[in-house]
Amino acid sequence: MEKKKINNKYNKKSKNIIFLNDKHYLNNLYRKDLILYFKEKRFSVFSIGLKNTLSIFKFFINEQYYVVSSNLKANLFFLFFFKKKGTVIINGLGRFRNLKIFRLLLVFLISFNKNKSFIFQNYADYRYFVKKIYNLEAHWILGSGGTERKSGISNKVITVQRKNKINLVIPSIIKYIKENNVKELYLVGCIFPEKKFFNNDEVKIQSLGYLEQEKIFLNGNIFLQPCGYGEGFPHTLSDAIMSNMEIHMHKKSFISFGLYKYNLNIEKLNNNWIKIPKNSNIKNVLKKQKINKLYFDKIIRKI
Repeated sequence: MEKKKINNKYNKKSKNIIFLNDKHYLNNLYRKDLILYFKEKRFSVFSIGLKNTLSIFKFFINEQYYVVSSNLKANLFFLFFFKKKGTVIINGLGRFRNLKIFRLLLVFLISFNKNKSFIFQNYADYRYFVKKIYNLEAHWILGSGGTERKSGISNKVITVQRKNKINLVIPSIIKYIKENNVKELYLVGCIFPEKKFFNNDEVKIQSLGYLEQEKIFLNGNIFLQPCGYGEGFPHTLSDAIMSNMEIHMHKKSFISFGLYKYNLNIEKLNNNWIKIPKNSNIKNVLKKQKINKLYFDKIIRKI
């Protein structure tokens, strides 16, 4: 009986959800499961990128369409539509996290968007904006859920990076290698670009370039999450945890991601690096079905 009442509540409200992203394909890459979850609940879902100008104009002037935006450019664009209802998913501040003027701009824009709710994937971001903005409707959700993938059987270290952020995390990778006496590391997703940063014949950094998602963990079973890029909660970190890999990260990332709030049996490595053992109980939190339900429940509150 209660379930029927909830469905009736949905029927009275808009059932048209617009997923707005920097580029259309990013919705399919990062929001596919959440989009399918909304469709299962009988919502009409449209996926658009910033280049779909006519579609954006059509959807934004119609009150029946509720917007869910994610990624930095799409979020900034959407925040200038002060009166438009929607939810903004802030999956990190990227290379601008430490830029004070950028954070102040976001505080200003968010303050004028009372018709919107905000979901932060990074706990440090969530804590900062809740503190700065009075009566902000904000929620913290740990990433977008992870996918279990096959990993290697050897104790080799893997890190997965993109071309547009590798230069920002190189210092962290090098620091990890030196401070933990690592002899071999596999870089997946791009090529290690700056050999001048690290010239040591005793250490092999093997750049594997782009691999299919199913193969990104096949060369080892230790996953390195370096610092340096203001991520929300990395998709590959969620995948590595769900794939029963041993996780190595710096203590400040452990805190920024909010993992310290869970009762994890971490082990200390050298110089503030920590290890999350395989089969950690954080897996239960990162299951996609649970994460998608959290997003759904938070988003429909505002519809």
